[in-house]
Amino acid sequence: MISKNRCEKVVNQVFNLLGRVLFLLLLTCHLTAQPYAFIPNNLGNNISVIDLPTNTVATTIPAGLGPFGVAVSEDGTLAYVTNQFSSNVTVIDVSTLTAVATVGVGSAPEGIAVSPLGKVYVANAGSGNVSVISTATNMVIATVPVGTAPHGVAVSPDGSRVYVSNFSSANVTVIDGTTDVGVTNVSVGIGPQGIQVNPFGTAVYVANQFSANISVINTSTNMVTGTISNGPGSVPYDLAFSNSGTSLFVSNLGAASVSVIDVLTNTVSSTIPVGNGPRGISVSSDGADLLVANGDDGTVSVIDPTILSVVTTVPVGNTPIAFGTAMTPPPPPAPIPTIGEWGLILLSLGILLFGLVALFNLHFQHSIELAGGIGAVAREGVAAGWSIGQLFFPFQISEWKKSLPVASWTLLAGFIFILLIWGEIVIHDFIGMALVLPLVMYMIYLIRLLKQ
Repeated sequence: MISKNRCEKVVNQVFNLLGRVLFLLLLTCHLTAQPYAFIPNNLGNNISVIDLPTNTVATTIPAGLGPFGVAVSEDGTLAYVTNQFSSNVTVIDVSTLTAVATVGVGSAPEGIAVSPLGKVYVANAGSGNVSVISTATNMVIATVPVGTAPHGVAVSPDGSRVYVSNFSSANVTVIDGTTDVGVTNVSVGIGPQGIQVNPFGTAVYVANQFSANISVINTSTNMVTGTISNGPGSVPYDLAFSNSGTSLFVSNLGAASVSVIDVLTNTVSSTIPVGNGPRGISVSSDGADLLVANGDDGTVSVIDPTILSVVTTVPVGNTPIAFGTAMTPPPPPAPIPTIGEWGLILLSLGILLFGLVALFNLHFQHSIELAGGIGAVAREGVAAGWSIGQLFFPFQISEWKKSLPVASWTLLAGFIFILLIWGEIVIHDFIGMALVLPLVMYMIYLIRLLKQ
């Protein structure tokens, strides 16, 4: 006869194992990439990574000397940071928040932008050219001569044109994004720094530091069609568009503020106070966050674009610059289940309910210890003369009716718990638990037979 202690030992090992498997399944189903902001700290030689949902620094990543500009791939898997004093680019894997490559470029790289055509463009202020990096190989595949002291770089939405602001020659170089050859130069204001293409690809906006204005270039004609006054002494540094493309945000290095420009009227409609020495500015891809790196304060101002006000300030490293696009896109929303997936969900719910009823039928009257295995229980059961029906036939219907209400409420509580922890329930939650609970149910049935 099989001893009760033997049963208890087997239960412990199986439930210990299955509990861990269930936890890992649920955890794996929800390991989606967090939205982050990568803030290069120029004098700290590192990058502060801000977790956007909590607005706290999640980690700090070592970089080269003088990290300056930042860009994120369209899919949010990689971040690129220019290192001004070591003349290279640090490539960061967003999933692990670690540097995975370093790419040598020209002298004193500052601005950086990612093209949808699989390339990264780096403005080398010290060598007067632009390095073109292949995203597939992390190698420089072309070098394009531009103006004097190129600082900023922006790419059209389709990747067909690249625009480079040349700080000391007061112009913008237009590059063919397919051939990586310079097309023309467009004269703008004095000291052009930040540069952005509007979401529609129809106009380029350039922040001119020393003339305190914004030049507007028509992308069809490559001519300046407007100049927006930003106020004396504002020293406009970097630019970012709202998702709708109707508002342009300008960080003002000389005024410790952000200007909000109405693109329809080309006028400043509002001004938001931020920290001292604001430099890089970025809008998240969902439009929910506007971040400004305050270089003189060592902080980042987080602005709610809907109310145009700072909602929190995040301490980071020494002299944050974050010139460019600093934020990764948020995880995509959970897809709506198809008819087939709804079928799997219903099937999984049935199996889950079946397993929970089995759990409540056991009543757990004895203490549990570690040892044994499921195979041993089955082998000993067969040796004891159990029939195939005894091994595999589930509980009696009368027993199920007694436990069904409690099991149902427990099942509901489990999914509420998942919602509270992760904010969503995906199909993998149903399938993952459905894979585990039938084993639990079967073990309970075998143990009940052993107790008879």
